[in-house]
Amino acid sequence: MSVVAVESSIPGSGLGLAIVRKIVEINMGDLAVESVVGVETTMKVNLPIGIAAVENFISESRLGVLRRAISSITDAPDEELMDKCHEIGGSLGFYTFSQEGSHVLTFSRWLRANPDTDKEVVTAKKAEILAMLRESLLNIEREIPK
Repeated sequence: MSVVAVESSIPGSGLGLAIVRKIVEINMGDLAVESVVGVETTMKVNLPIGIAAVENFISESRLGVLRRAISSITDAPDEELMDKCHEIGGSLGFYTFSQEGSHVLTFSRWLRANPDTDKEVVTAKKAEILAMLRESLLNIEREIPK
């Protein structure tokens, strides 16, 4: 894409190039400038495709990860629930479910701190976690274009 700007028609603060340079640097890309004084300046930005590929992978995998988390917690025997929640909590955070992952990890820590808690209390807390995860799943499914 080419954009042509004439100095007098598009005044600026001079921050644009500095901002672009920082964004390119953060994303491990490179910025090339070719300039002929008084004639034209050409900026070329190259960003590594790997970043976009990773972001796409995470985005495309989110629903499956959340569904598997719900299934794993639902099916986990009581004696494996703490470890399963610990594993799932970190995974959810990686797939941008940070709030959900935090709640699951908190539940895992609670299970570790309260090993002799009545089974009914554990079941109720497990149901709360699953309800939250199912609500997140529904919200994401509503966002997907049909």
